Amino acid sequence: MPTLPLPLPQPLGPARARAEAGPARGLRTAWLRERRTDIGLRRDLHVPHPSPEAAIPISVREAIASDASAQMFSIYQPGLTPEEREAIALRRAQLRAGIATGFVAIDGRSGAPCHVQWLLGADQNAEIQALGAYPLLEPGEALLAGAYTPVAYRGLGIGAAATALIAKRGLNRGARHILTFAGGQALRECERAGFRPVLERRIDSWWFGLRPRATFAALPDAGAPSR
Repeated sequence: MPTLPLPLPQPLGPARARAEAGPARGLRTAWLRERRTDIGLRRDLHVPHPSPEAAIPISVREAIASDASAQMFSIYQPGLTPEEREAIALRRAQLRAGIATGFVAIDGRSGAPCHVQWLLGADQNAEIQALGAYPLLEPGEALLAGAYTPVAYRGLGIGAAATALIAKRGLNRGARHILTFAGGQALRECERAGFRPVLERRIDSWWFGLRPRATFAALPDAGAPSR
């Protein structure tokens, strides 16, 4: 089964890494490309939560390879930044590779995909651990990762609505608890979808291509998941 290359900080060349670190930090720190912190959130699917609604009608289904040809995965859309093009190209490659299990949200007005995200179960722990940035899933847990909403569909509440709908598909995989990681606006979307913060994740990435290293710390009052 192919490995899911979820978006993580990409390595830089040594010159730029040293420039970012600054001359006073020394060689050891200069090797560090980026230290990023975000939040891990968990949802208990046995606890009822009202599903947020998007401003447009949407539904979700499992992704298929042909979805990679949809407009949202075109890197030739006008006005895209290099970062947007990279994010789109990565997810398009994942779709074409048939990475299990991807889901797309569908615009009910046009039938076009307008959001993508992957739901991975504990039976995919080998793939998840190969990424170096996620905790080991326990039985009854699943991970949501790789979420992306194209620019044209942002601001419509699609991220929160799609996340809630896709998370519920975890029940079909025997999962009660769904884990995901987010920051910024995505953090608020996850909370609207019924997730609550439980972990802090710190990711260290280096320019010379080593696998990113992640450390996790429980947030105060996070508590243990119900079983």
